[in-house]
Amino acid sequence: MVLVSSIFSGLAGVEHIYIMTIEMFFFGTPYVNKVFGIKDKETAKHPLVKTLAANQGLYNGLLSAGLLWAAATGRQDLTFAFNGAVVVAALYGAITVKPTILFIQGGPSIAALIVAGLGH
Repeated sequence: MVLVSSIFSGLAGVEHIYIMTIEMFFFGTPYVNKVFGIKDKETAKHPLVKTLAANQGLYNGLLSAGLLWAAATGRQDLTFAFNGAVVVAALYGAITVKPTILFIQGGPSIAALIVAGLGH
């Protein structure tokens, strides 16, 4: 069970590296606007909005570091802590932005928590 939960933690970590990258370095590009459903290109390019997105990207990068740490070590305390944080963020995103965030962003972490919980 530890191996499977580590795989899901690793997948969540890689996903958050992707999110960090597009938020920090490519926010405001046509691709990222499409990913986030941003229709107003001027708003996406506004310096304040880009700064807020980069800040959010940094948080996703920090989450990915913890998720990858959990995956690499198989430590279940880290698995529960970092995947739990992702699920809380995904729940908030699902409530405030769009419901699919729970499954897209939170899916691998939910799976990691279920598997880790079954193994406990």
